[in-house]
Amino acid sequence: MSDKELYEDHFKEIRKEYRHGYDRVPIEDLHLSISVYNRLRRNGIRMYGEIRHLPDWKLAQLLWCDKSALSELKQHMEWFEKKRKPSAAGTPIEVLGMGSEIVNTLKWYAIYTVEDLASISTEDLKNEIKGIGPARLNRILECLSVYEFRRATNENAA
Repeated sequence: MSDKELYEDHFKEIRKEYRHGYDRVPIEDLHLSISVYNRLRRNGIRMYGEIRHLPDWKLAQLLWCDKSALSELKQHMEWFEKKRKPSAAGTPIEVLGMGSEIVNTLKWYAIYTVEDLASISTEDLKNEIKGIGPARLNRILECLSVYEFRRATNENAA
């Protein structure tokens, strides 16, 4: 069995294992250079979860032992991990009443709390999150404004 076949079998198993969370995010979202992106794709890598748990020596093999490519990949993976880390505390986004499709889309991008959602600019919501079109964006903004109004009203009453 060739190395490529071994890697393909390995990645098939990983794809079965990571069926949730941001491990399913395409490698395009890592914003890699074309060279690094193409090297990963040629080795059958499609999702972040397929490379997330690999040791450096395996990543180096995938990138043809190019130190600069490995350095770039590690940098982008660290950035991605920081960006996607869920908040431990906060109000869950389900309380906004946006609907399950919107909630699932936001959770796909590791937005779990109202505070996380409120910290994202409208422009980023529109451009960075796939699946948020004009109608869904309006619904999100509407639900956020109603939530903020209710919270302010409850704080003033107390």
